[in-house]
Amino acid sequence: MDYPIPKDHEVFLYDKKSNKKTSLNTFSRNKKNPHMNEYLAEVEKMENLYKGIPFVEEIYLCNSITFNALHAGSDIDLFIITQPGRIRSTKFRAMLIFFFSGRKRTLSKKKKKVCLSFFITNDQKNLYNISIPNIDIYLCYRVQHLVLLYQDEEKKGEKSIFQQNKWIKAVLPNYQQQQVINIGNTVFSGKSKIKIFLEKIGKGSIGDAIEGTLKYLQLFIINTKRIFAAERNKDVIVNDSMLKFHQDIRQKIHLLYTMKTKNMNQKLKW
Repeated sequence: MDYPIPKDHEVFLYDKKSNKKTSLNTFSRNKKNPHMNEYLAEVEKMENLYKGIPFVEEIYLCNSITFNALHAGSDIDLFIITQPGRIRSTKFRAMLIFFFSGRKRTLSKKKKKVCLSFFITNDQKNLYNISIPNIDIYLCYRVQHLVLLYQDEEKKGEKSIFQQNKWIKAVLPNYQQQQVINIGNTVFSGKSKIKIFLEKIGKGSIGDAIEGTLKYLQLFIINTKRIFAAERNKDVIVNDSMLKFHQDIRQKIHLLYTMKTKNMNQKLKW
């Protein structure tokens, strides 16, 4: 997978006689996950669904599938970029499309089902403002490992999400401002007739009214959940440019990463 190495934390074994160094990092660079082909086949069956979601500009695969870490019960995580001002309408319609096609993840069905956990608007591609202090190693790798699945043809040539997150290079010196993870998927484009129709009628006051109504309902639901399940919903982000529903494990990953690198450095000193 050719993972970029975190800055200042690659571990080497030095041979004093030859003055050569060998990397001790053991990332899975060359081994393809045994479940990858069956999951990619499932991803490509949904081509018409991607093309039918109104106001979507880009869809990326993320998490376990792009980290080469699939297991037999994995779901399919999507990271979706929408037009500004239509993020809630996009999520609502995406939920309907994947639900009625039988593709949406539910509490009882997860395997090969689509998880719609992260939406941002086109003007929110820079994710620095949600990074945790010091080294947000999880977010850095998550961005670098986004794999483009669908792109609106009208948006080709615009600054990519990789170009908008140059700050990651301070953590990953080999960070590429382009897509570098290749899992062998097809990049789709184009719009279905229903998408064209819904975007046409949803751009004006009708669309604003729908977005406003969904905003009110969503805030009511989220605030209610926070009352009855505060811990589960403490990391949820709901605003006009970002919808993030996954429980946040970044603090945990940061602590584990810090402890591991600290221990490795101590062993090297010893």
